[in-house]
Amino acid sequence: MGIQERREREKLVRRDQILDAALKVFQKTGWSESTMDQVADEAELAKGTLYLYFKDKEEIYAALGARGLLNLAERFKEIKDTITPACVAMQKIGEEYHRHFMENAVFMASIHYSIHRLTQCECEGENEMSNLHEAGLKCLEPVAATIKKGIDLGEFRKDIDPMQIAIIFWSFSDGIMTHQLWDERLGHSLWKVDMHATVWAGFKLLMKSIATDKIIHLFEECNDEHK
Repeated sequence: MGIQERREREKLVRRDQILDAALKVFQKTGWSESTMDQVADEAELAKGTLYLYFKDKEEIYAALGARGLLNLAERFKEIKDTITPACVAMQKIGEEYHRHFMENAVFMASIHYSIHRLTQCECEGENEMSNLHEAGLKCLEPVAATIKKGIDLGEFRKDIDPMQIAIIFWSFSDGIMTHQLWDERLGHSLWKVDMHATVWAGFKLLMKSIATDKIIHLFEECNDEHK
């Protein structure tokens, strides 16, 4: 390994060290109350070292979101490559996203916060925001590929666009799971319904909207556990 390669590898290791420390601090203290000093202390680094990798706490937050999405993308790809039929693979992808969303509040909140900043034109063009966007695309690609496989196999309708449907599924999931997360944090339902059951009722409704007669009965069977 050459000197330049070793330095690049060391930079990646140090960057992950900072993100690991930030995640611990944000989980313990909350993002809004956390400071760069606390992250530096947790990482056992000088505060100035953090600024060699991230310009502020917001960039660290966006980077955590991107890392979470890249981990999801790998899992989605594994599901796409190993599970059939496509309707079952889609359910497994939905289950994996649901688990990740509900168990990793810091990751999901970082994505939503970064998107909010982007809509306010506060971070357009920033490197970490670009990384977050690319990570999101990597998540959508295996979902779209699973839908395309279902179309080719006659499981899903031929008149749908795979990437468009992938975006619809993701947007639905983000919105409704946010409501479920709120309810869990509050300890009661704002809407007076079982939000976990509502998540899967919505997913099932979307699946039936793209399914052909060939697989509707199969999807009913494989989704019974969520009733």
